[in-house]
Amino acid sequence: MKTIKALFPVYWQLISSREGIILITGILAVVFYDTFYLQVVRLFPAYSMQLFLLTGILWLFIFPSLVNRIFMKIPYRELGGSVGSVRSWGKWLLFLLALGIGWAFIVSRNPSYRSFYPMFPAARTSLVQFVYYQCMVALYMYSWEYFCRGFLLFGLKNKWGRYAILIQLIIFTLLHQGKPEYLVSIVGGLGMGIFAYEAGTFLPVFLLHFITALFLDIFCLI
Repeated sequence: MKTIKALFPVYWQLISSREGIILITGILAVVFYDTFYLQVVRLFPAYSMQLFLLTGILWLFIFPSLVNRIFMKIPYRELGGSVGSVRSWGKWLLFLLALGIGWAFIVSRNPSYRSFYPMFPAARTSLVQFVYYQCMVALYMYSWEYFCRGFLLFGLKNKWGRYAILIQLIIFTLLHQGKPEYLVSIVGGLGMGIFAYEAGTFLPVFLLHFITALFLDIFCLI
């Protein structure tokens, strides 16, 4: 480590900076997210959905939180983890929820969506399992928002301002590869990035993401 620092001081400064650590963490999450899941699910195939959600929580919340704790120690509030001004973002949340729920209803008529959601098969036949699944999804969605609209967006905001919105969008889109909403995630990731940036918190974006996904599951069942 010291040798690298001595031989390449400029590049060491680049990768050891706050922005460098955050970007490297984002790249590692993209690279290992699916690989980790595929390796673990081979060992416990009966728990594929639980492992899918836990993989998201691990790589998008626990992993970046540990990186922050060890290398940067950025306060949680500075990473968008505050309530912010509900008065300023509440009306926008209600408006966007109306659009999101409307979108969820429209796409839920598509057979590819109906066969995919809810992603936990047991949630399609049992109310208890549906509630259990939604609780897991809430933690999973919170991890997504913490990582993309918190850790990445607000972590890079001080240095790069609104360009951080585009950086989190790239990571967010790459993490959606292979899902039906892959292309939609580009528009969604951009919109949610702007919303979180202007609100000064990722909380309303988490609510938007989770509630829209909840209604998508409900609409796909009826």
